[in-house]
Amino acid sequence: MTWGQWRGLHPVTLLGGGAFDHGSGSTTVTVLAGPDSGYTLAIDPRQTLIGRVPSPDSLLVADPCLSRTPVRLRLAPAGLRTQSLFGSTVFLPDLDRDQLPEAPTGGALSTVGSDTIHVAPHAVEEPRAARPPQWWAFLIPIGIGVALALLTGMWWFLLFSLSAPLSGYIAHLVEKRRYARDVERHRLERAHAIDDASSRAFGLIAQRQRTARATPGLCLGFGAILSRITLAPEIEDRIDRFDDHAVVSDVPICIDPRSTTVVVTGERAHLLPMMLAWLADRRWAWAPSAEVQALPELVGALAEDEPATTATHSSERIGVDLRTEGTVSTLRLGAPQSKRTVSLVLGDLAQARTTTSTALEGPVPGRAFTATQMPPARFLTLVRAGRPSAGADSFPCHGLGELCDDDPERIATRWRQPHPGAVPVGRGPLGTVGIDLFGDGPHALVAGTTGSGKSMLLQSWLLSLALHHPPERLTLVLIDFKGGATFAPLSRLPHTDCVLDDFDSAAAFRALVSVRAEITRRERLLADRGCADILDLDDPPPRLVVVIDEFHALMTAHPRAADLLEHLAALGRSLGVHLILATQRPLGIVTGHMKANISIRICLRVRDDADSSDVIGVADAARLPPDRPGAALLDAGSALVRFRVAVPLTEEAPESAAQRPRLRPWQPGRAVQASAALTGIRIDNLLTAARWHTGDAPRSVVPPPLPTVDDLPSTTASAPSRPPVTGIVDLPAAQRQIEWSYDPAQDGSTIVITDDDPTAILVTLAESAAGTHRIVALGRIAEVIDEAAISCGMHAGWRLHAILDHLDRPPSSGSAGSARARPPTLVVCGNWGELIDSLDHHTAATLEGLLSHSRDLRLTFLLAGCRPGLRVSSQFRTHLIFPPSAGGDGLNVGLSRHRFLGTWPRLRAVLVGPHTAECGSDGADVQLLPSRSGAGPSAFSPRWRGLDEPGDAPQASPSRRGDGTIPLGNDAFGEPVSWDPARDGPVLTVRGSAQSGKTSLARTLSGGERAQLTIHDDAHREEPATLDLTGAGLHVVTMPLRFTPGYGSPLASAQTLGPTLILGGHTAQDLAALGFARLPPLDGTAGTGWFVTDSRARAIRVVESPPGGTAARSAFPAVETA
Repeated sequence: MTWGQWRGLHPVTLLGGGAFDHGSGSTTVTVLAGPDSGYTLAIDPRQTLIGRVPSPDSLLVADPCLSRTPVRLRLAPAGLRTQSLFGSTVFLPDLDRDQLPEAPTGGALSTVGSDTIHVAPHAVEEPRAARPPQWWAFLIPIGIGVALALLTGMWWFLLFSLSAPLSGYIAHLVEKRRYARDVERHRLERAHAIDDASSRAFGLIAQRQRTARATPGLCLGFGAILSRITLAPEIEDRIDRFDDHAVVSDVPICIDPRSTTVVVTGERAHLLPMMLAWLADRRWAWAPSAEVQALPELVGALAEDEPATTATHSSERIGVDLRTEGTVSTLRLGAPQSKRTVSLVLGDLAQARTTTSTALEGPVPGRAFTATQMPPARFLTLVRAGRPSAGADSFPCHGLGELCDDDPERIATRWRQPHPGAVPVGRGPLGTVGIDLFGDGPHALVAGTTGSGKSMLLQSWLLSLALHHPPERLTLVLIDFKGGATFAPLSRLPHTDCVLDDFDSAAAFRALVSVRAEITRRERLLADRGCADILDLDDPPPRLVVVIDEFHALMTAHPRAADLLEHLAALGRSLGVHLILATQRPLGIVTGHMKANISIRICLRVRDDADSSDVIGVADAARLPPDRPGAALLDAGSALVRFRVAVPLTEEAPESAAQRPRLRPWQPGRAVQASAALTGIRIDNLLTAARWHTGDAPRSVVPPPLPTVDDLPSTTASAPSRPPVTGIVDLPAAQRQIEWSYDPAQDGSTIVITDDDPTAILVTLAESAAGTHRIVALGRIAEVIDEAAISCGMHAGWRLHAILDHLDRPPSSGSAGSARARPPTLVVCGNWGELIDSLDHHTAATLEGLLSHSRDLRLTFLLAGCRPGLRVSSQFRTHLIFPPSAGGDGLNVGLSRHRFLGTWPRLRAVLVGPHTAECGSDGADVQLLPSRSGAGPSAFSPRWRGLDEPGDAPQASPSRRGDGTIPLGNDAFGEPVSWDPARDGPVLTVRGSAQSGKTSLARTLSGGERAQLTIHDDAHREEPATLDLTGAGLHVVTMPLRFTPGYGSPLASAQTLGPTLILGGHTAQDLAALGFARLPPLDGTAGTGWFVTDSRARAIRVVESPPGGTAARSAFPAVETA
């Protein structure tokens, strides 16, 4: 965001700061350093949000390092912290340049605590070393003892001589222990002294941090400085230091510009804002070089405002020079009494590094810090705000009301004229200057730097068009990428179709798409009527004027906008569509195709000759006076006309304006108002003339924005005969919005891509599809979809296997004896990747195979939580993509990079599918409805019944059916399960325990055609020689579950001759021993089991027909025959 855009909301004059003043907790916060320095706001730091993208109740800062998500500005509960760093921007409470101490008029600059302080541990007495024993102390007792022994002849006197070495050794041990105690005490006292010195050093550094903001110097930035605190070697490793001086971090870096020379190298675009930040400090006497004074930002900005707090003698003026040699630019601050030097390197995002520094309490050499940079527009605002008002001379000397009478009757009279021609916009040396956009156009280019009067020109021009053309002949589409302040007063005009701004750049791009659709509609209209120009039509559509202020920002945010603008510029007069493009620097922004179709060019004051020559072919616009906003040069193709723009509006009482289509709340803006001596236009008079006018209301060009979730319940209602509405789809390419009801038959398999919980979204889509499709819910979402006919959560065991087997059959392959066809089925899963990971390899492959062959199986999938590789799969016809979090872009989800710019309300997403084919690969925006209360499971069948119910299948019979199959029971969906000997094999092997019901099943099957069906109940008890399973006829062989036939016996080959029925309780080990390791165990209920053939395995409940021919029963008594 540029400073001009930021200023539209929060001018440096604090007109916009009141919105952030919440009362008792408010404080004055100054942006000290960073790429967007120089403004002060009264805010509550506990409640204010800051960010680099538009957001409600958020302070916008032009710092690319800030988070896209607004973060809360917290300085402390009472605003006591010295600073707060967000991105590259440094916020500091209660810092006001006007309250800083004034620089002295002579002598050296005094600083807080100017005396050098040396911090060292206090002295600790060294311990006295242990003294060794004296040799003469041993000789005296030894000599006495020897003498006495010789004189008395008693040998025990010699023992007296041994007492001396013993007592000396004991004294030596005592002395060593004393020394050890002294050494330990010395170590503790030394450590305490070092700790005390470190604490004193930290206290002095903290005190210096608190007093650093009061340093009356020139602020270079925010970071670390050298202090006057020197450190003893003992504590240097504990404290951040440079050489022997302590380093004070997180403080303003201030120097005395009269005695310190500063040399900064870097790119010119980075050095200019830093120089402006220096010059904005009006306490110093600056002497800019001739090259600096020639800069557009400084023309007339310094000469008329001499600082009052400093002497202006030439020997005390501080030189400032900005030069470029080759590819390197150098900014130099020349101190009049240079004693010290600071050299810096400045990079992007206000990041600087000190190369050398000899300044006292200056930046630390080799350290990086955040430099102070001030945008040019803020500098001009600060300089002009400090000057006395110049009255009407600051504005053009005439108002638009002097050129156009805004009396409602006169307006209505002008509206009745067929072709008014040029409309007045200002005055020149030869009188009134008018512009005929429709005759001389069809398109126009307006260029001008900040403060040149570009916004005033656009307002005057559009108001003049509205004064001369009725609403049925003129429609305005206004796009302002400078905060919306330029066109906010014009939103009340009856001609205005919409007013859009850069707070939602996606809405601006959407408006251009709608304009292109309007062009296509007009082309078809002319083709159908056989006309070449809209003026040849009996009822021509209105002239459509699209105005884009700061359109280079639109092209930066949406690169595809260049193609749209070129397309619009290529068409024009015959279709009645006209472009007015406004920018600060058109060089490199306006493409050659655009310039070829732009005939009207207006250039206000620009920065340099190249910009002026690029617009009007001469360099005159670079020399227009900077103190005369509105001075401009007009090139309409015949001559170059100099004029001054008329002041557009007259001061009016605040009034609530009718809000045009916008995507954010806004307040009516304030345009440049006329002074008391000038006559502007009153918009109320235009509204009065419109009420008197009898013309038809024009057709809307840009449809209103999508409603939010709060608006949807009152704006959408589904008819009883229609499926419920899933959401509203915005189709700007068709200039309409449609209700979208999710229909799997038309939308196909759908993937939902979101970083949040997709449950509510999937429930909404499932509700819409429940009327036409059977819902199958898999995974965690099975717990919340009430419409699901079949549900299976995580780790469902045999239930999931039964469902996959049921879904894996083609719709035409029903069970024998069943005429029911499978209904269209929608499979819903909210955690597809997690579900796949939780399954074994075979089951996961089966589930993924259903997705791959969904068309053949008459299945449609609605998935979320898929892996990135599956998101772009061609298996999905429809993609529902929600904005990514954490600053992601559209490239991660297969869309364009800038697809998710702007504000995205709750349940707003991008829909890519059959309904949005006309919108291309980027799809269309869709606003989903919140989930409605579930209506319960749908009436589609077959549905899940489990194995506890007998189901509604035909009664089992021992007789073979006409198709040769023998019914055995029902599966978990109530469908009959039959044994087909021709397909499955002639031998049915039944395995189970005594209580499993295998004997009862054998009895049931034996009650029919015995000649065709041979029963071998408990075949393991028969002699192997009597078993002949390879002969003619059908065989039913029952065996215990855990019986292992002998190798080569007939029972060993029975399982290979036909299907296997495993009844009753069993474990995974039992299934693995039978060769069915992939099957999960059932619940173990008698009469339930797995019916396994070569092609599939089905969980069934066998049905018994008693001999009397009564109705089938679904439970077997636990009775076994020998």
